[in-house]
Amino acid sequence: MLKFKSILNPVTIYSVFVFFMGYSYLPISNDQHKSYYWLTELIFFSSVFSFLAGCFFHRSDPRRFKLPKFTLPMLKILFMLTVILGILIFLLEIVKIGYMPILNLGGGLDVYSEANENLIPFGHYLVLFMALMPSIAYTFWKLKRINFLIFIVVSIIGFFIIVNFLSRQTILLLLLSLFFSYSYFTKVSNMKIILMGLAAVAMFIFVGNLRADSSDVEIVNESLKSYANIDKSVHLSETYVTLYSSKNFTTFDDLVIKTINNSNYGYGIYTLKPIISLLFLDRLGLVYYDSNYDGFTRLGTYMIEPFSDFHIIGAILFNFLIGYLAMNTFKSFYRKANTSSIVNYSLVVYCMIMAPFTNFYLSFFIWFSILLNALLTNSNLEKKPDSL
Repeated sequence: MLKFKSILNPVTIYSVFVFFMGYSYLPISNDQHKSYYWLTELIFFSSVFSFLAGCFFHRSDPRRFKLPKFTLPMLKILFMLTVILGILIFLLEIVKIGYMPILNLGGGLDVYSEANENLIPFGHYLVLFMALMPSIAYTFWKLKRINFLIFIVVSIIGFFIIVNFLSRQTILLLLLSLFFSYSYFTKVSNMKIILMGLAAVAMFIFVGNLRADSSDVEIVNESLKSYANIDKSVHLSETYVTLYSSKNFTTFDDLVIKTINNSNYGYGIYTLKPIISLLFLDRLGLVYYDSNYDGFTRLGTYMIEPFSDFHIIGAILFNFLIGYLAMNTFKSFYRKANTSSIVNYSLVVYCMIMAPFTNFYLSFFIWFSILLNALLTNSNLEKKPDSL
């Protein structure tokens, strides 16, 4: 039987998704459905039960995928090479944009849109990976692989690069990974975790205000209400939840109905999208994605891709799998089996938090990060910290 001493376990974190799913039944936006299609509700409940079943089916002794071990000099070279490449690609993107985004807030420019329109294909994944470098640098410092000064410099560079793109989800990943690296080596109480969670929510709203180029809560709220098609009197927090979560469940409902009516099956092209992207099968024209069923772009929650592939069976199997993997990753992290579990579990938690938004489990960046993290932390030189 599972017993959790930490609220950071997958079941607790997944309950946030369940809360947002329940909240979506409140028709706050005029775009929301008054009720869901019966199959949509069946997917809701089967997804939850399948995820929990996967969690309880976890291994008692989670094991790490074995790769050839690197020497300390090789790890340091790979570490510095990752940082340098991340900086260089970031600078190239700044040249394409024509200005430093963070220094041009309030200048009448659509900074967020312009920054995202001038990204370097594939190379930008290394820029995004800089969100994880402060966490990895902290781990390297605690294991005495680098000195404190290098940790501070890498952290400052990572923060500066990520903040420049004003992407709340990437800033969230940076903070999550840094928190998990800290909690891996230092015991953190549940109360501190809750306070940090509230701070993350405050950060989300603050960055949203920066992007809206206003610090007035009412102005921001009215702007978001207009965008979300809300004419009711609601608080800013309700507007955010409706816009970034509830409407996505309606999109999911629309996609389910369209998929069923057209008897559409993806047969794995959506679930295997990271591999397809890596092999450029879509760019070569060997795999075609119909924009009408593009749940990732249309923001149809994390459940739509496996359903688009194999309908209800796909949703059940996918949720069981991520429940199984989430619990095993958590156990590796909690038992301090290896330092690679720090970033890996950060990515798992990140995907679960973003679940009401879209499916980051199937994002190429997530799998790219898992691979690069495995290389950076692949050593026999780890010093195991004291148990919690």
